Amino acid sequence: MNPPFLANAGDPGPTEYYQYFVITAAVLVTIKYTLDLWSHLRQPEPVPPLYKEYASRENLAALEARLDNLTADLDRNLSENQRASSASREKIYESIRALERGVAALQKETELLTQRLHHLDAKLDRLIERPAREN
Repeated sequence: MNPPFLANAGDPGPTEYYQYFVITAAVLVTIKYTLDLWSHLRQPEPVPPLYKEYASRENLAALEARLDNLTADLDRNLSENQRASSASREKIYESIRALERGVAALQKETELLTQRLHHLDAKLDRLIERPAREN
C-alpha cells in the first residue's frame, strides 16, 4: 500500500530506509534543540531578594540598620585594635631604648677599658725596657 505519489517508485530499499532514518533523526534533534532553547529563554533571570516585588521598605530599613550596626562594631573593633597595637608598640620602643642605653654604656665602658689596657701595655713596655737599658 504505497501512497499515490510513490506508486511509480516501487518498494523502498535499504538505502531509502537509511535516508528516512537520518532525516527523521535530524528533525527530532532540531525539534529538541528548539524546545530546549525556547524553555531556556522563557526562564526568568535570577533577581536578588531586595529587588523582588515582595521586599518591603521595612525589610530594607531593617537591613540598613543592621548594616549600620555592623559597620559601627567594625569601626569600634578597629579603633580598639589600633589602641592596643599602639600601646604594645610603645612598650617595644621603650624596651629597645633601654637596650640602646645599655649597649651605649657597655661601649663606653669597653672603650675606657681598652684605653686603660693600652696605658698598662705601654707601662709594661717601659718597665721591660728599663732593666735592659741599665745592663
